Amino acid sequence: MCREKSLAIFLFYLLLFSYPLLSFFWRHDYPVFTIEVGLITLIVVMSGIFLTLVLCQVRQSIAVFLTALMICMVFIVQFNLQVAGVITCFFISLALTWRLKSQFYPYSLPIMMALIGGAFFDSVEQDGRIHPQLDSSRLSSELPSIVHIILDSFVGMDGLPDYPASEVIKDEVYRFFGDYNFKVFPAAYSRYAITGDSLYSALNFQNDGDSEFLLEHLEHLDLGGLRKHVMTSNAEFSALESLGYRFNIYQTEHIDFCQSNPEPIDRCWNYQHPNVASIQHARDPVVRVKMLMTVMLTQSRLTKQAIKGLVYDQGIAMHDPRVFLYLQDDLLQSSAGHVFFAHMLIPHGPFAFMHDCSVNYDSSPIIRYHWTGIEEEDPAIYEYRTMKYFEQMECALLSLRQLFDKMKKAGIFENSIIVIHSDHGYTVVPHTPVLSNINALTSEDYRVSFSVLFAVKFPNQAFEIDHRVLPLSFLLEEFTSAIVDNAVGENADWTFLQNLPADSDKLAPYVFLWGSHPMKRVDINIFENLPFPQ
Repeated sequence: MCREKSLAIFLFYLLLFSYPLLSFFWRHDYPVFTIEVGLITLIVVMSGIFLTLVLCQVRQSIAVFLTALMICMVFIVQFNLQVAGVITCFFISLALTWRLKSQFYPYSLPIMMALIGGAFFDSVEQDGRIHPQLDSSRLSSELPSIVHIILDSFVGMDGLPDYPASEVIKDEVYRFFGDYNFKVFPAAYSRYAITGDSLYSALNFQNDGDSEFLLEHLEHLDLGGLRKHVMTSNAEFSALESLGYRFNIYQTEHIDFCQSNPEPIDRCWNYQHPNVASIQHARDPVVRVKMLMTVMLTQSRLTKQAIKGLVYDQGIAMHDPRVFLYLQDDLLQSSAGHVFFAHMLIPHGPFAFMHDCSVNYDSSPIIRYHWTGIEEEDPAIYEYRTMKYFEQMECALLSLRQLFDKMKKAGIFENSIIVIHSDHGYTVVPHTPVLSNINALTSEDYRVSFSVLFAVKFPNQAFEIDHRVLPLSFLLEEFTSAIVDNAVGENADWTFLQNLPADSDKLAPYVFLWGSHPMKRVDINIFENLPFPQ
């Protein structure tokens, strides 16, 4: 009987294992006619043959159990099933295989083929356009275009690590922003060293340790990782929406900015990370197989917890260069009255991009990844990672230069309002800025972790460097106020922070350490060598 059904059993497992693989490759637009995909296909075929031989040798009850188990393992990866879903999946699969017995395999083949067909159509990328037929004449031509770019983990110039190369990268950054007449704040800082806390507080002009993102993290630790954060309120967006602006948003899988003000959003484009397409640049096909399989398996929180750390060991790039291309195309084709808001995972680690934005996977994964902790034991790794991080800073500047030059050529750069900032500083430090490390944190740990890039360009503005120590939330509040004031005023006299307000609490120097709720407040000027609280 088994010999008669062996082909059906083999085809069943071939389709079962191919289902999540093909879905993964199609979803990430990864070419299937490559050596690494061929090797993975060979593994799938050999696994199908092995399981077919095993099922033909064991008792029917064991065969039924193994088949139900294999189905659930695939569905865990494909659909990110949690414990309740796994239990349901197992018992349904067990009941079906037990009821149909040997007929289960041929009967299930059309179903598996339908699932694979559905995966293909589901993988077709959506461009995120919500109002494709919007009449642009409804927008006010008097509202200048606004470009708001977040460069994740881009440290401020006064917060650079203590290396001779820091002076070189500082000169490059100043030269770049000087070429495009930005006002730069090298002593800007975030009160938070975590992305979710920092961006929520900055975009809502708040400064407290009662973070909804921290609570969300604590509530979902048992799930093996963070769920996607949803920005439920956004003071900057609300202010700009009241003026009549519409939004194009380009965001990561980590934080959803499209939910706070859904009505004026024309495009909401999401990009996944890590950047699976970049794996093609690894020279060794075996390494590419390991990278692809690790990322695919860690789509599920349960499997990610089971092989915790492996996905990060691979050092796969997070940044997707397409975000700059999408932003550029929309900018050049749109009319005035739009906000282009982009969260970009560069120079965020792993450090795979070189200064010219090419991808290099020749270095060791442990060198590429922005882990913290090992740097205290091996300063050489800290320095090497820092040099790789500087290359990704240069890649970010190159991408911005290409964008701005296109805008200049189209005649829209000068009249556009542009703000570029980061969410926190450099993440590779000897001591992570968390409460448990408070006694070990050094002046460089504080300075590097909380310092952020902040640069702004208004129409007809000259290059300027402003060395005042200012928090990110305050800077974004003043940036938004400047736009609102000029929109409702009679004269478009763009000035930004010529004088500071009298509100001392907004400007008081302090930061928050992760590790408790509410977070631990540390009253400190991170740019001065002050004694640190114990």
